[in-house]
Amino acid sequence: MLPDNLVADYCQQFFGFGSWSAKVWFIGLEEGGGWNEADVQGRLSTWQAGGRRSLEDAPEFYPTSKCHKWHGDDAKLQTTWKQLIRMLFIAQGKGDSDDAILKYQRKWLGAFSGETCLAELFPLPSPNTRTWLYSEWSNLVWLKERKTYEARTMLSRACSLKRKIEENKPKVVIFYGATRLRSWSQISGGYFEQAIDGQLMRFKSDATMFFVTRHPAWETDEYFKKIGRFFRRHYGSSF
Repeated sequence: MLPDNLVADYCQQFFGFGSWSAKVWFIGLEEGGGWNEADVQGRLSTWQAGGRRSLEDAPEFYPTSKCHKWHGDDAKLQTTWKQLIRMLFIAQGKGDSDDAILKYQRKWLGAFSGETCLAELFPLPSPNTRTWLYSEWSNLVWLKERKTYEARTMLSRACSLKRKIEENKPKVVIFYGATRLRSWSQISGGYFEQAIDGQLMRFKSDATMFFVTRHPAWETDEYFKKIGRFFRRHYGSSF
């Protein structure tokens, strides 16, 4: 079984990868993975050994936790990350070849020394929103069902992310996944309007430009190329 106290602390304190001082933040629902208990235990142990930081260095954290798929010489493109990088590259006026994206994923995406912050609304990795395995791996009552887990963690984490944005004032925050628009509004502190009908939403605060895109798991390369070109045309200096 997963250690109860460590799981509870991880859910409260761990938010993702990169640097809070990064100028571009990507915020999603939750990390993928978590198909087996060993995967989750590896992440918890790595986080514990690293000093329980609120953000980790992705190119270091994943291999240390025994996940070698996305970093190192044999890395493969990660489905979600490749589209986040694609948008970023095109917004910066760079080419978005698979080789360029993979090189960035290996070394820079979510790195302490990079330009991005990868944060999640919910802390525990899960294969998808329909699969819930933590009831088998934990004695914590609030992990018996996804709905009790979300009720336990969502508000406090949304408030923490909102506070981090106010403190650090990133240039751009991109939420991916339009089904959680209420949570994205809570974190941003505003109401989103259509920037590209049905495809991209935006809200401007005093210091930060917020966007909501569709989720990379359900969209094509061309969709994210289009969003990247929109960013380049209208907000290029922010990236």
